Amino acid sequence: MHRLLDGYLNEVASYLGGMPESRRTDELREMCTHLEDAVAVSVEHGASEEEAVRTAVSQFGAATAVAGEALSAWKRERKQARISYWGAAALSLACHYSFAFLMSLMIKPYYHIPLAPSDLSKLFLFVNVGNIVFPLLAGGIAGSIFPARAVAGARLGVILTILRWGVFTLPGVVHQFAKMDSSSLTLFIVQSFFFLLLEGAILLFAAWMASRLRLSISGRSRLARH
Repeated sequence: MHRLLDGYLNEVASYLGGMPESRRTDELREMCTHLEDAVAVSVEHGASEEEAVRTAVSQFGAATAVAGEALSAWKRERKQARISYWGAAALSLACHYSFAFLMSLMIKPYYHIPLAPSDLSKLFLFVNVGNIVFPLLAGGIAGSIFPARAVAGARLGVILTILRWGVFTLPGVVHQFAKMDSSSLTLFIVQSFFFLLLEGAILLFAAWMASRLRLSISGRSRLARH
């Protein structure tokens, strides 16, 4: 590398102190590639290497300005990643709680009376359909709105949901159905936990698919503009 390019990149690097090492290395490598390409084009058109390097550096901009743009872009991406992470987590929690709320509304009339077979069939149908539709919608929305870290955020939401179920819901279920025989109670708890895991798996899959689709569409749009 020409000494002027090396000195220029070192100066830019000195202004990127707040950036992680891996990101700083990637930024400098990309800048170096652009500068070397510009130098090669100038040399092909008859300029000397020294003149080509000086022209490339001059056109690229002052080191402080270039570093400032790189830092601003990194900070924007970091902020968007945080919003994406917590937004996806909030959506996954909202999915679980809205489903649980609707379930409680459906079951409430039967707290003190036995369930008729037809009512029991309707309840199971709602549970089965809801365990698919609700997480699909929540994951799809999370991946579409927060594509950067949708899966990581949704995963946090799923983990918090499972912890909440184990700490708060499970003891209440055991107390509520204490009169059931132990095998029936165990089966009920296992089934509840299975549906909770199924809900989480569907939500994560939907978030992953939607985020990939959104990022793919965004990438094609940027290419089309260029």
